[in-house]
Amino acid sequence: MHELIRILFLVLLTSCAGNQGRTPVLPIFGEIKVNPVIHNGKQSIDTVYHTIGPFAFLNQFNDTVDDNTLKHKVFIISCFHSTFQTKTDTLLEVTLDSVHRILGNEPDFYIISQTIDPAFDTPDILRKYCENKNITGKNRYYLTGQSADSIYRFLRYKYFLLAERDTTNMENGGFIHSDKIVLIDRQQRIRGYYDGTDIKHVGQLINDAKTLLQGDTL
Repeated sequence: MHELIRILFLVLLTSCAGNQGRTPVLPIFGEIKVNPVIHNGKQSIDTVYHTIGPFAFLNQFNDTVDDNTLKHKVFIISCFHSTFQTKTDTLLEVTLDSVHRILGNEPDFYIISQTIDPAFDTPDILRKYCENKNITGKNRYYLTGQSADSIYRFLRYKYFLLAERDTTNMENGGFIHSDKIVLIDRQQRIRGYYDGTDIKHVGQLINDAKTLLQGDTL
């Protein structure tokens, strides 16, 4: 596992170095509303983009993390649960470790892992999980809530990520969840989806996050 992390880290670092100097315009995902407005007697168009909106969860330190905590920050978010680790879950965790190695010192960048099993994943369980995995960093949060259904709705309608129970497939932990990583900008708009198990996607994720950190193009 340590060798896999080392290889992935080197590949990501090379990918980032090879794309320095590029400033691509990143797309904005979600519903777009176009509203006519009157300003100084003249009509213009006000474009309103989909945003994550208000939220509040507890992290592994039992502290509240809400939309104000991440206001004007760039962050990535993905689904997680501690009770069962598939191969995909393991690869996703390796990916997040590698992203943290590269961007973890950026004060305006956060890595969010949202549990889909809040009944088990209490703040205390999440803290012990991080300790056992040697996951550190004040900008890396594992979030939990009171209701699984409310978390599923939040992920589906705010991030457009699938997460639900799957009692017919208990061998995989009894859950279905997306393996995508979502990139959020300083205005809490969705700017990218990335396959957390694909090295090329992860390299692009890091480049795009740097673009947002250095100055948004939209």
